[in-house]
Amino acid sequence: MAESTLAVTLNEIRSEVCRYLGFGRFYNAASPVQRDDCDLIIRRGLRQFYCPPPIPGESSSHRWSFLCPTATVATVAATASYSLPDDFGGMASDFSFSGEVTASTVRVVGEAVFHAAQSTSDSNMRPQLAYVEPSQTASAGNPDIPTRWKVTLHPVPDKVYTLVYKYYVVQDAAAAALDYVPGGALHGETILASCLAIAETYAESPNAKFRDYFTQRLIASVLLDRKTAGSGMIGRNLDRSDSSAVPGQKVLVTYNNILY
Repeated sequence: MAESTLAVTLNEIRSEVCRYLGFGRFYNAASPVQRDDCDLIIRRGLRQFYCPPPIPGESSSHRWSFLCPTATVATVAATASYSLPDDFGGMASDFSFSGEVTASTVRVVGEAVFHAAQSTSDSNMRPQLAYVEPSQTASAGNPDIPTRWKVTLHPVPDKVYTLVYKYYVVQDAAAAALDYVPGGALHGETILASCLAIAETYAESPNAKFRDYFTQRLIASVLLDRKTAGSGMIGRNLDRSDSSAVPGQKVLVTYNNILY
C-alpha cells in the first residue's frame, strides 16, 4: 500500500518553516545560510517529536509504537553475547522463542539480577534471562561511530534458537525532500507543530503560540498512539532488576538444569 497522501514529507516541513521564518515559501529559493538554519530547526523539531517531553500529568516521555519494529537474534551454541541493531534505542519487550507455542520467554533483567543468576550455574542450556548493555564498536575508518548495544544471555545457549523481540528505534533525520517523515498522516500535524515551536524560539519577538499548539497536538498524538497500539501490542517493558536476588526476596537457583 502506498503512503497516505496526508503523510508529511521533508519538503512540506521545509516550506512551513521557511514561511514562518520569513525566508519565503520555497526552500530552494532561500540562501544557503537560510537553508542551513531551516534544516537545523527541523532536526531539532524532529528530535523533540521522537523523544517528546512528558505530557501534562505524566512524569516520563512517551515511546512511539510506530518506532517499535520486530527483530530477531539467532543464537549460536556456546555463544552468550550478540550485537543489537545499529538503530537500537531500548527494549520494548522480552525475548520470545520463534515458532514455539509455549509462553516461556527470555526475560530482560537488570545487571544485579543477571550477574546473580550467572553465579548459580555455568551450564549451557536454553536461555532464560537477558541483559542489555552498551558496546563500543568503533569500525575501521569510522572511529566516531556512536555507542552500540549488545545482549548477553543466560544460560549460555546450547544450540541455535531464534529469539524474537521488539525494540525502540533511534530515528534518523529525513534526507531527501520527498522523504516521508515517520509518524505518517496520523501524527503529521504534531510533527509540524514541533518544528514550528522550535522555529518560534528563533523569532525576533519569541512567543509561545506554537509551543502551546505543540503541547495540544502532542497530547492528542500520545492518546491516539496508545489507542492504536494497545497494551497487547508490545506488552509491558519490565526491568524486574529489584525483584530477585536482594535481601528478603527470592534468589535464582538452578535445579536439574532448570532456572528457578
